[in-house]
Amino acid sequence: MTETKVVNTYHCEACNATWEDVHTCACDDKCPTCNRSISPERTDNLHPVAVIGGTMGLAAILAMRKVRQ
Repeated sequence: MTETKVVNTYHCEACNATWEDVHTCACDDKCPTCNRSISPERTDNLHPVAVIGGTMGLAAILAMRKVRQ
């Protein structure tokens, strides 16, 4: 199975938290600090990845992103 993934970068103005998360689209996420709904400030497309057993570790996906840059 092949899935296209994106890395969304978020920044919450209310509490100044910044985080990244991998999704299949540019979608809103909940701030891990104050639980507000936040839209991504940046979305980077990743190459399609072969998903073994239906999942791929976040560390592996982010490592692929760093290689691309």
